[in-house]
Amino acid sequence: MQGGLKLAWQISVSVLLLVAPFALASQEDMAIAMEEKQMMMQQSANEVSVIDGCGVEKSWGNVLTR
Repeated sequence: MQGGLKLAWQISVSVLLLVAPFALASQEDMAIAMEEKQMMMQQSANEVSVIDGCGVEKSWGNVLTR
């Protein structure tokens, strides 16, 4: 009986040691993806569209006005 408990303990610890890093990495990847999405949304909100003299629309990002 004791051999079975030892085997079960070894398997469960091994699974935790293998799965935990992947779970943490996945969580970090999701957080980075959300940050990138927010940055892209802010950048697109800051872009200013103007029409030049030829009637061609141009998009300028982060244009400062006085």
